Amino acid sequence: MNIAKKTEHLNVYVDKLIKLKNLITGNLVAIGGILCEIKDTGIYKEQFETLEEFLGSPEVSFSRTTAFKAMRIYEIFVKKFSMLDLIVEIDPDKLYRISAVVNDKNVVEWLEKAKGLSRSDLNFEVNRLHGKSDRHLLDPTKPMRNRIIEFLDENDALITRMDFTKQEAFVQLLTAWELFKR
Repeated sequence: MNIAKKTEHLNVYVDKLIKLKNLITGNLVAIGGILCEIKDTGIYKEQFETLEEFLGSPEVSFSRTTAFKAMRIYEIFVKKFSMLDLIVEIDPDKLYRISAVVNDKNVVEWLEKAKGLSRSDLNFEVNRLHGKSDRHLLDPTKPMRNRIIEFLDENDALITRMDFTKQEAFVQLLTAWELFKR
């Protein structure tokens, strides 16, 4: 198969994936709406002591995290801002990520960012808004090589210590790297 045919074939799959992903977002928002109604009315209390118990029941079987993310997305973007038409094409994880930073003045701007940016770029923007130091952010525009060099420079004392076994040194290095990324 030539390059043009492969590209065309890939584009067909990409189109299908996008449509299916949009269905996932739409269904998750609908689930969030139903769960909000159940929570707000307290109707679950007829059979369950807590909402978490209802969510974990064999029939419903939602993780608490998934359920609360779905409800948060529904509450913010549908109930509060009436943006259902705009959000169905945006990844639910991105919607959840920006749900804490949107307000009346910036909701459209953040929805555009969520739709157009990669997850890492969007996380970078949200972290910057929260005032996290650029030193602790993995700037997606900075090449990995530069980030590693910066990390090694800051952790020179750790690296030059020779009283570690290889395994201990590796664990210390990885731990320092994870802290550096935050």
